[in-house]
Amino acid sequence: MKFYHLSDKPFTKLRKRKLGIGFKPSGIWLAPSGVWKKYIQEELGGEIPKYEYEFDIDMSKVLTLNTYKDISEFQEKYKDKIWKFNQYNINWDLVKKDYDGIYIKNAQIKKARDEFMWYSMFDIESICVWANLSSPKLVDPS
Repeated sequence: MKFYHLSDKPFTKLRKRKLGIGFKPSGIWLAPSGVWKKYIQEELGGEIPKYEYEFDIDMSKVLTLNTYKDISEFQEKYKDKIWKFNQYNINWDLVKKDYDGIYIKNAQIKKARDEFMWYSMFDIESICVWANLSSPKLVDPS
């Protein structure tokens, strides 16, 4: 499946990092075609970064969260200590043992945004990949 990454600097390689515990994982963030550009222009009012890269992602080891049920079950399996206000962090190191990435297919499920603080941090449909990343293709800016 094709996803895109925008950057002000040329992409060289994915650095290995500990994912840790928190709301969002470390990795390379990608989105379907046009999603990042639209978000930057309409929500952030910023300039589109100079470089756009296309990645062909093998989705067989990527967890897709698309429904409230998916999100709730994910939190139950991978939650960590209570942070504040009865909200959980996610133990991304545990997620990494099972998956190469996570795809938030629907980032606007109101009930989940209200209930799960970590999920409310995802603004757009996006994927974070931390392993088995294909070589990117530079997209022609024209």
